Amino acid sequence: MLRPEISETKAERLSRRIDQWMLAVAVVALVSLILEHGQYVVSPLGLRILQGLDLSIIAIFILKNFVKLALAPQKINYLRRNVIDFLLIFFLILWLVAAAKLVTYTQVRDFLQSMHVVSITMLYIVLFQAYILANLLLETIRVSRHLAHSRFRPAQTLILSYLAIILIGTFLLYSPRATVTRSISITNAFFTATSAMCVTGLIVVPTGTYFSTFGQGVILVLLHLGGLGLMTFVAFFSLIMGRGLALRDRVVMQDVLSYDLLGKIGRIIIYILCITFFFEAVGVVLLFNVWEGDLSFARRLYYSVFHAASAFNNAGLCLFNTSFQKYVSSFGLNLVVPGLIIIGGLGFAVHENLIECARRALKRKSPYRGPGLRSGSPQPRLSLQAKIVLITTAILIITGTGIFLSLEMKRTLSPLPLQGKIFAAFFQSVTARTAGFNTVDTSRLSNPAYFLLIFLMFIGASPGSTGGGIKTSTFVIVAAAVWATLRGGRQVEICKRTIPSFMVNRAVAVFAISLTVLAISTMLLTISEDVSFISALFEAQSALGTVGLSTGITFGLSTFGKWVIMATMLTGRIGPLTVVLAIAQQTVTIRYEYPEERVIIG
Repeated sequence: MLRPEISETKAERLSRRIDQWMLAVAVVALVSLILEHGQYVVSPLGLRILQGLDLSIIAIFILKNFVKLALAPQKINYLRRNVIDFLLIFFLILWLVAAAKLVTYTQVRDFLQSMHVVSITMLYIVLFQAYILANLLLETIRVSRHLAHSRFRPAQTLILSYLAIILIGTFLLYSPRATVTRSISITNAFFTATSAMCVTGLIVVPTGTYFSTFGQGVILVLLHLGGLGLMTFVAFFSLIMGRGLALRDRVVMQDVLSYDLLGKIGRIIIYILCITFFFEAVGVVLLFNVWEGDLSFARRLYYSVFHAASAFNNAGLCLFNTSFQKYVSSFGLNLVVPGLIIIGGLGFAVHENLIECARRALKRKSPYRGPGLRSGSPQPRLSLQAKIVLITTAILIITGTGIFLSLEMKRTLSPLPLQGKIFAAFFQSVTARTAGFNTVDTSRLSNPAYFLLIFLMFIGASPGSTGGGIKTSTFVIVAAAVWATLRGGRQVEICKRTIPSFMVNRAVAVFAISLTVLAISTMLLTISEDVSFISALFEAQSALGTVGLSTGITFGLSTFGKWVIMATMLTGRIGPLTVVLAIAQQTVTIRYEYPEERVIIG
């Protein structure tokens, strides 16, 4: 009677071992693809070895599914849970059979040759690599699921995911295929990958002229992964593949998205990706005719796609060596790019709240109100989060524009017409809130203007957005706490709502830790670099706020200075408090309290 139970335990143990082995196989598969597509190996023998390795990896992937099916006690349930894996096997076989037939047609053969697929063997290799990529996605979902259920805390999982993608991006950008000159130092490749993944925009080599189309494509993928979060994409594919999100997965995503409602995490993930690509598509259409010069349709489309994505994700990476300086008076660019930056920086929870309020308001006015919107139903209401974000964003943009205009009217902006002056002041006020583009030469600004931009960069965008900084809500809560203390109040109140004490403590912690990181980074830069204090402070805050503006010292940074900026960028993107929580020891519940004693303050 005990034999079935023992056999099942052995099967489960073997199944777990297979999963561990498959993780190693997935790493080998990833390295193989990077070596092939990065053109690290150029000899025919090396390519044949890698292609043989691809075939072996495919055989292992397929064998794994059938072995685990044989080990599963309930075969039908296993097939249902892993239907995507077996569909991939089926479609791989179907593709291989169809490919052999299709190449006999002249039109198909000509098309394949235009795509540099010159033989049926090459077509098979392309299909094999597509299959490997699909399996790598499935393995990524499995690894993320294991991490979510392991001893790693959400903060540690988040940091590990960023470091893993930065490392992969580094090897891709280090490959000969990624650059026009076919050479880049490992430090510069790591810096560029970190800047793109952290949606910062600080660069040590020109993005538009130094990197090839392949390298720019890698950067484009990294800034999407960084802006929206790797875990967001993994969770999205997990949902559409029918894997769902367990409770621990939702807790991790709640930490990643700064979203409080666990029940809405699945819906908000799908919404984030849909709203992102919608606004990027709108940006592409509006930017298409903005670009100056005699450009082809493909080039205009490419510029539009890259810069729309970079703007919405608050990345600040630009294909022009002087950013958007020659478009300083362009009405189209000064409307579209800041619009994408602002929308991307509001936060997806605010987007959802605004759309829901608009939808309910429209339904209330329509003749058919629907079952949930009768005459007695409550009015659509903006959340406190949305109110704080919208009001603070508007105040910072308007006041930032006015102060910058007054400071630089007779300096950097003096050669421009009045319209150009207003556009430039508005653009700098918006882009300093973590975007990093510029339409004026930031190396020629006055010290007061630098301090204004540092202040805006320190505040940054809003929680749950593609931007960085301490966030608008953090700044408002800290300011409200100071005001409450000055008035002798014990509660922090905003818009007739009381902010919980733990949220006030968290906001103060983020504020204090950010100042500490900024101070350390600035001090290290002043030690290692021969630059002025204001330049070091500006560069450090630009990295911490994931902005990308610079006084011009980034290109001349020493190797140590580059690593300081990289660490600061990563800390700023993940969040200073998140980094501290990941490093700190596990929280211990204290079941006692010490006696209180007052100390003199101030």
